[in-house]
Amino acid sequence: MTFTLTAAGEKVTSSVLRADGTAGPSFRLAVTAGGCSGLSADTGVAPAPPPGQQGVERNRLKLLLNAESQLMLGGITIDLTDTAAQTGLIFPEADALLQRDRKGCPLEKGCPLEEESCR
Repeated sequence: MTFTLTAAGEKVTSSVLRADGTAGPSFRLAVTAGGCSGLSADTGVAPAPPPGQQGVERNRLKLLLNAESQLMLGGITIDLTDTAAQTGLIFPEADALLQRDRKGCPLEKGCPLEEESCR
């Protein structure tokens, strides 16, 4: 699974873990389709991976991801936005990636689809 955690995304993740105060916590991240950038995030702190979640390390940070999140984060950048309109984790290129079929063809180009997704 390949995804990028930007410096801003790393900073907010680290801050949440430090604020928790427990030894060795992991940042739980569950993503679903939706939201302004194509994905929506549910976050939290957990002491260990619950059943069905995999621990992944990025820049010495422990992230917990369920199976659906692992699939959805492939090729995605996790960043932070902090504006008057929105504060939180964002996924800048998620909308464009979600608008592709299983072969990687853009849906709007009319290439053959194996199944409808993201519509």
